[in-house]
Amino acid sequence: MDSARKIFQNLWGKWDIKRTVEPGGSFIGNAVFQTISDSEYLYTERGDMTLDNGENVEAYRSYIYKLEDDVIAVYFNDGESKGQLFHKINVNDGQTAETEHLCKDDLYKTVYEFDLPQKFAVKHTVKGPNKDYVSRSVMTRAD
Repeated sequence: MDSARKIFQNLWGKWDIKRTVEPGGSFIGNAVFQTISDSEYLYTERGDMTLDNGENVEAYRSYIYKLEDDVIAVYFNDGESKGQLFHKINVNDGQTAETEHLCKDDLYKTVYEFDLPQKFAVKHTVKGPNKDYVSRSVMTRAD
C-alpha cells in the first residue's frame, strides 16, 4: 500500500487537538474525519481558543481531504475560500510531509509528522505582510 493511501486511511475517526499559536494563544478541542467516499473525508474541528490576552473564543474549521493518486489534497470547506485548494500533502517517507500555500501575499509553510494510527502533528509557519505566526497542532486519537 502506498504511503499516501495508508496515511489517508489512518486519519479516519475522532481526534483530540492541542494547538499553540505564537503569538496568538492556544486551542483545545476535537476533530473528526468522516467518510464522504472511499477517497474523500470531511474534516471538522471545534474547540476553545484562549487568546494571549486571556479572552476565550469558540473556534471552528472544516476541510475536505481527498486522496488524489499519491497525494492527499486538502480543500477549504468554509469561509470565502470554500472549495479552493489549501495544499497537497506529498508524503516523503511515510512519516513526514512538507508543503506550501500562498494565501494572497502570505506564505504558509506546513510540516506534517505522522505517528499513526495514534498521533500526528501539523506545524504551520506563516509569514507575509498580513500574517506572522507559527501554529503547532498535536492530534491524538480520541477514545
